[in-house]
Amino acid sequence: MADYRPANDETIPNDERLYVRIYPQGDCVKHVEGNNYRPTGGGLRRYPDEPLSVDLGSRCTPEDTRTRGTDGNFHVALLIAGEVRALGCRISRDPVTDGPVLNPAHALIHGPTKTDDNGDLRGALTQTQFSKLARSALIIVWAPGWNNGQPPAAQPPEAAEAE
Repeated sequence: MADYRPANDETIPNDERLYVRIYPQGDCVKHVEGNNYRPTGGGLRRYPDEPLSVDLGSRCTPEDTRTRGTDGNFHVALLIAGEVRALGCRISRDPVTDGPVLNPAHALIHGPTKTDDNGDLRGALTQTQFSKLARSALIIVWAPGWNNGQPPAAQPPEAAEAE
């Protein structure tokens, strides 16, 4: 078994903000406390057989992440690099330097799963890692078509406790 994942990029500090797009479908977010929301594990798992695509917060804004190369119909969630690494994931820079949409902020989060017929490690995350990443993330930008770009109204305490 070969490990084709890049090494963890130690030049990305543990306090680096990582922005990830969340497609706004019905069950992609979950209320956590106050008026805060996080993505669900399923909301993060858009391409479960590949590393997770993120943007480095030191190289762009959350709004750049939401709108780059799209109509902007995405939520943006915030992850912190040190929390990602604590789950056994690697982070590597992967700037997009050619093509129709350039992205110097692009990076990848690599997990430990096998994704090819030879059993070689290619960097997809496990379902458990997606779930744990989702629990550490917060939605910081809302898609414009989702409740007029605002979070849902705060839930009564009894509804939040039931989740």
